[in-house]
Amino acid sequence: MIIICANLFFAYLNYHGKSFLGNNGSYFLPFLFGGFFISAYNNSAEIFADEIVMLMLIPGLDLMRLFFQRIANNKNPLKPDRNHLHHYLISSYSTTETAAVIQLLIWIPFVLSQIYGHILLFITVQVFFYFFLYFKYKD
Repeated sequence: MIIICANLFFAYLNYHGKSFLGNNGSYFLPFLFGGFFISAYNNSAEIFADEIVMLMLIPGLDLMRLFFQRIANNKNPLKPDRNHLHHYLISSYSTTETAAVIQLLIWIPFVLSQIYGHILLFITVQVFFYFFLYFKYKD
């Protein structure tokens, strides 16, 4: 809860241009949440593997798409570029709107799967929306 409250406070400051996460924060937070997911999965029945997959699906799809796309184009798959989904969205919208779209892609299917079940259906919808956004905004 402390981390969630701190991130909400930081998001408020960031939204108003008073703070910036930077590389250290953007590397630390996924590491921290990954550790939480692994710990929750191993130590209790609070979260299941398919729920973890659903939460990490959009970043995972983006990672795999870019990795294979770079190899197909004879580029180093580990070198940075501006071909991520969030870069395409930022070129059309603001950074804040892009973050909101990505959060909706991740959290709405997850919440709906918790309410209605049918996790495979919501994972399929999530994959569809990812590729829809990619092909719509890549140019």
